Amino acid sequence: MIIKRSFFILTLLNLLCFSVTSKADYRHFIWVVSNPVRMDDVAIKYNDKSVSASSTMNGGWSGNHSSRNVYSNCKGPVSNENTVVTQSKTAWLIMQDKVYIGNIPITISIDTYNGWRRPDQAQRPGYISRVNQILVQTPLGICYPLYSTQWVDFHWATPRITVNMPVSSLAPGSYRVPVNYYYAFEENKHTVDDGGPSQNVPSLILGGAGTRSTFYLNITVESKCDFSSNPIPLVHDITLGDESSYTSKVASYSVSCSKINPVKMELIGSSKPTGKGINFTKCGEGDCELTFNDGTAISEDKITGKKDYLINSKYHPNDKSKTGTFSGAGVLRVTIE
Repeated sequence: MIIKRSFFILTLLNLLCFSVTSKADYRHFIWVVSNPVRMDDVAIKYNDKSVSASSTMNGGWSGNHSSRNVYSNCKGPVSNENTVVTQSKTAWLIMQDKVYIGNIPITISIDTYNGWRRPDQAQRPGYISRVNQILVQTPLGICYPLYSTQWVDFHWATPRITVNMPVSSLAPGSYRVPVNYYYAFEENKHTVDDGGPSQNVPSLILGGAGTRSTFYLNITVESKCDFSSNPIPLVHDITLGDESSYTSKVASYSVSCSKINPVKMELIGSSKPTGKGINFTKCGEGDCELTFNDGTAISEDKITGKKDYLINSKYHPNDKSKTGTFSGAGVLRVTIE
């Protein structure tokens, strides 16, 4: 029998242990400027058939400002403050999404424009919010204490506002409407993609961790056509006899349009007698019938340049009519198509 030697090779496994450092370090702040910066009023122009108009909000907060820390949330040791990380610099703008002129609703939106976009966070009822964000590389830095004051480089871009209202809801003229808005600047320095938790930032800003201010919508409603809103006098000088009606002196009314435009004119009585047409109104003991010079109460034309309308009133007496003074009223409704 031959006995063979067996050789055993022992392989030594060296387990190398490394220290593991968390990379989920962040510095998450919300800042407001110590001396609020004024936002200019927003000028909006409509004509009598448009429902939407836009204008930019001039002013803003780009550049270095003395700022107060109103939210501070940090993770990671101070020893990491020199570590170069990604910083999200986010400008927040939140405002009312609706205001009213009388009972007319005016809807406001902040456009996707000049870097402004809808935030990932949910919109809060009654408000519209937008963010404008850039990414930069910066040291992680220290954790600034709450309510401390620092010089902060704000990122900001001019936003554009679009205002909508129901068609032909406002008479031509000028209107000045206050709009409440909130703004703040968010810094989120982080070593991972997510950074500090920010889902509650809109609530924080609306709840006090943001500056509340007011700008004005200066709304001008212009008509495609020019016409007067002054009263139109229709004067009767009647000597009662056997006639069934008495015609007033003729009044003239003008409409001017810069380009061809459909215009509808309607004569409507303010106090319609029972059983009469819409262009009748009570005049003392009798009735007044409002007509154009062709005897109709409705006129529809396509106007370019100036057009004159002749209007009169026919007084229809009854057996109760008597001498004296009487008055009545009506409405000339002008519709610009």
